[in-house]
This record gives sequence, structure tokens and C-alpha cells, in this order.
Amino acid sequence: MAVMSRVACAALLALLVMPAVALGQSLDEREFATLLGQAGQAYEEGRYAEAETLIQRGLRVALRFGPGDLRVGLAQRNLALLYRMQGRFAEAETQIRAARAIFDAGRGPDDLETAAIVNILGTVREDRGFVREAEGLYKQALSIREKYLDPDHPDIAWSLNNLAMNYRSQRRYGEAEGLLARALKIWERALGPEHPRVATALDNLGTTHRLQGKLTDAEAELRQAARIWERLGHPSQAVSLSHVAALLVDQRRLEEAETVATRAREIAERGLGAAHPATAASLQTLAVVYREQRRFDEAEPLFRRCVAALETSYGAEHMAVAMALDDWALMLRRAGRPNEAALLLERANGIRARAARLNPPG
Repeated sequence: MAVMSRVACAALLALLVMPAVALGQSLDEREFATLLGQAGQAYEEGRYAEAETLIQRGLRVALRFGPGDLRVGLAQRNLALLYRMQGRFAEAETQIRAARAIFDAGRGPDDLETAAIVNILGTVREDRGFVREAEGLYKQALSIREKYLDPDHPDIAWSLNNLAMNYRSQRRYGEAEGLLARALKIWERALGPEHPRVATALDNLGTTHRLQGKLTDAEAELRQAARIWERLGHPSQAVSLSHVAALLVDQRRLEEAETVATRAREIAERGLGAAHPATAASLQTLAVVYREQRRFDEAEPLFRRCVAALETSYGAEHMAVAMALDDWALMLRRAGRPNEAALLLERANGIRARAARLNPPG
């Protein structure tokens, strides 16, 4: 069973950054700062439709200062983060590229705010399958941040985290593990052990350890991440629980895996909606549990829903779709339907071949 990609996981874990309301601001400036502050609060509480409305209102206020004003770019950046959270990757890319153009012109390409936008652009490009291009963007952002920030600054950890997960997608697990361990230490020291970014690092480190076969470490890290998300009341709990369930399947602890995967699905559907990538991942995990229990009639509808949701969010050519098709095909083979399984595998392999052409080695 495939581990949920960093793409979908990080889409849940990005944090909106809001400007502060300060004395001496004009009414428009105060309205802009207030709207983005309220949007950030709505985002943190999982009220994504409300957050989008507030950011759009903030963008309209920002445009009063002129189309090239940095506040326009800030609103566009936050829209991009929100759209990633919702799996709306094409819209996210449009917004973050527009924001980058504004910050390149207004602050220069070697500025810390520009680095933050380059980092987000990297995640969006990786969402859409351009892994090698994303690696270069992450390194560019990290280089700028290392030039100006202390080595233990939390923003350095964001760059380390994203670069690590990019390495992991390229199967460079040892490099990924080292960067993630460093990011976790930075965030724990700077932000405290219960911060969302700490949960992010724990989840990413846990899934990396699972891929390396370090299952004891992986389970402890993933369960700790899920507990942090639960205490925060954040739907990202569903992501970590799906990862715990996948690990339990690896260990053939199927009854426990079913309980955890069912809970993950309920949280994701309630907090994120039926078409979100994290919901798709929870469906895939529960379907795999049913497959391993030979409950094929219950597994297949979940695989269908999973693939449909992934196609809606990522597009039909994304590697996440290929991995879901792999899991579904294995179910069909075990159910005695080899011809149908072969068709799904043919489609999955076609996606991989096209993805490889997008990301040639070297």
C-alpha cells in the first residue's frame, strides 16, 4: 500500500501568515490586516469556505493600493495555500505565480518573503508531478533563507521539510531522514512540542521511517502526530491516522487497522469533504484493509471513490492515481478478476511512464 504523498499531507499542514494590525494604519490597511487575520483563524479551525471568502475580500481591499502592491501578493499567496489545502492545485499555481511576480518586482528575487513564495511554488509544482523542478525551487528558497536567518530559525525548517519530502519521493530516504530530524528539532525548540509544525515533522518522519522498515519508530511518531492534531481539533488528524493504519496493515494487525482507518475516513469526510486528497487517502487505506481481510465487495467501491477524488484534485495523470490503481488492481487479482486488474495496471504504468518523461534523471 502506498504511503500518502507529501503533496497531500503538506497541503493540510501549510500555515497562513497574516499581517498584524498596527496603529497609524489607514482604514484600508487596517481592513486588509483584519480580514487576513480572520481568514487565518478560520483556516486554523478548518472553516475553509469562510477563509476563502475572507481572503478574497482582503484581495479586493489590497487592489485599492494598486495591482502591483505587495499586499496583493500576500493575499494571492494565502489563496494559494488555501487552494492547496483544498486540492485545487491549478488554481493554487495561478495564485502563487502571480504573487511571485509581485514580490520579485517589489522586493527582489533574493528576499526572504520571495523565498517563502518560491518554497510554496515548489510544493505546488510537486503536487502537479514536476518533482525535479520542485527540488530546484526548494533549494533556491533554502539558499536565500540560510543567507539571512539563524540556522535554527523555524523558516529554515520549512525549507528542510519540503526538500526532505522531495528527496523521499525520489527514494533518497537517508537524505530525507536527516533533514526531517533536523526540522523536527528546530520546531520543537522554537515553537514547543504541541505546535502544528511539530506534528507535520513527526508525521513526515514517521512515514519515512515506515518506508525504511523502522516500524517501531514510525508508529510512535505517527501516533504522536495524530495526538497533537486531535488536541488542536484539526482535520489533519485524519492524515496521521491513515498513516498509522497503513503501518498496522504492514504488521498484519488488521482489526486494529480497520478501527483506525475508519476513524480517519470519518474525520476526513467531516472536516475536508468527499473530494479532498486526504479523504481519498483515507478511503484508499480502508479499502486496502478490506482487501487484506478479503472483503472485496466492500473494498471496491472505496477504491472507485478514491480514484475519482484523486483525479478531481490532482488530475488523471498524477502518481497518486497510479498508486491507487495499483492497490485496486491487486484487489481484483485476489478476487479472481485478472483481466480487469491488467487494465488498471496498464493505465497505472502509463501514468508512470509519462511522469518519468517529466522528471528525467540527472
